[in-house]
Amino acid sequence: MTQHDSPWYRIFVLRFRPLYILIFVFAGVVAAERQPEFVFTQSVGAMLNPLGFLADSRVLYRAPLSQDTGILFRSTKFETGIVNEWSPADEMFGIGCNIEPLAVFNVWVKAGIYEHYRLFGFGYRRMEGKNGPYHDTIIDDIPQENRTGSRITIAPSLKLMVGPVIVADNFTCNRIDLFNTEEYFYDIRTALPHYSHDFNFNNDVIMLYEWNERLRTGLNHNLIYVRGTGVRQQMLGVMIISTPSTKKIRDLFGLVTGGMYLESEVRNHTFYIAALGGFEIPLGKRRKLGN
Repeated sequence: MTQHDSPWYRIFVLRFRPLYILIFVFAGVVAAERQPEFVFTQSVGAMLNPLGFLADSRVLYRAPLSQDTGILFRSTKFETGIVNEWSPADEMFGIGCNIEPLAVFNVWVKAGIYEHYRLFGFGYRRMEGKNGPYHDTIIDDIPQENRTGSRITIAPSLKLMVGPVIVADNFTCNRIDLFNTEEYFYDIRTALPHYSHDFNFNNDVIMLYEWNERLRTGLNHNLIYVRGTGVRQQMLGVMIISTPSTKKIRDLFGLVTGGMYLESEVRNHTFYIAALGGFEIPLGKRRKLGN
């Protein structure tokens, strides 16, 4: 059997503006042997309220940490490679590393150059201060600029499946540093004000019910806090996840979600809707362990 047939639990964590989604993709039955390989993963998402789009592309080297087929170890792996996150407003290009020592826990670390650009009309926008207004109509009138900096992300995840019920918690810490800048700005990914050298902290809790191996539905709660401005935001939504089976493409999935802002200075008690899709393909032939 192939590695694609193994029931390893993958979490895709997508960030575009204030949308925070965890997606589980489950596949097949236990593999007899898992081999190192190179893979390409792609996900594309879009959102309304606020308007957002993000394409996440990764070329990764993946290797199992254990050949043990026990339930806690059969999905263990190490991944590292190139990560590119692109939107019409910004781009992050860098390297990433994922370690999953147990089936119930993994941690992603990403670091790279972070670029704001005004090419498509969504560039860097200065703010008057940390308490400056940031309604969409006000933000749209602020002159746009180009800015370059760095972005570091650390994201540990816990996940558990009991019968047909899937529960997961993902905590993400983002460090943003904009070069040669000491001011407050409007962060396009979270749609919240930040300082030019700042942290934001995101916590996602997801609960899904697995109707069958191709369909899951559930709830997602997100809380975000920006340290430099003290801004908090909470969202609660429902989601439907489909993972159709294909012979040529791995981990093909689609998701539709919608919900309400429970806590927000500018979007309180308004609704959002979003969609996300993605896939994975192997690059070349798998390498056999020990060769």
